[in-house]
Amino acid sequence: MTALLRALADAYREGGVDALATEADRRMPPEGGHGWVDELIAGCGDPEFSVPASWLLLRHARSGRAIPAASVERLARRGLDADPHERDPHERAPYENDPVDARLHLAQLIQHLEIPATCAKPLAEFLTNGCQSEHAFLRAWAMDGLYRLSLQHPRYEEPARRALEAGADDPKASVRARARRIVSEEAKRQRKSR
Repeated sequence: MTALLRALADAYREGGVDALATEADRRMPPEGGHGWVDELIAGCGDPEFSVPASWLLLRHARSGRAIPAASVERLARRGLDADPHERDPHERAPYENDPVDARLHLAQLIQHLEIPATCAKPLAEFLTNGCQSEHAFLRAWAMDGLYRLSLQHPRYEEPARRALEAGADDPKASVRARARRIVSEEAKRQRKSR
């Protein structure tokens, strides 16, 4: 990996997200450059860098900086060598080998992305798998991501609805709270569209 990713990963290991943010602010171009985004996306594919890289992508998007469609395509296709139907059924699903924190960051990132149609299927598969995770925060944010994906790609409305129904009955309060928030947002969205 690049010297930039190594420096960011070292900062994260040594001081957590605060040190990572400081190092990123020191190294990132003020306008947020797309090359930098693509370097982070490449880092998401490496277990050593996936957590700090995915956290920085999320931070980048939350600051209002766009992630271009070509970069979203690279992110969605990362680690997908073949169509899911062509993969060996014993192989893990896309992103499944990533650390939980990296998967959580990617699920949280969905709400900030304009998702090209070519990216919807692998992201839907990732989010659907996340909804089944043993980790409550990942379940909550994967459900949220699937809902947000369905807003851009209506063919995922039914899986999003099923995920929300399951989330409403989840044993963990964090998942139920996220489901209630999504239902509330959807009701507001429906009222505005009338």
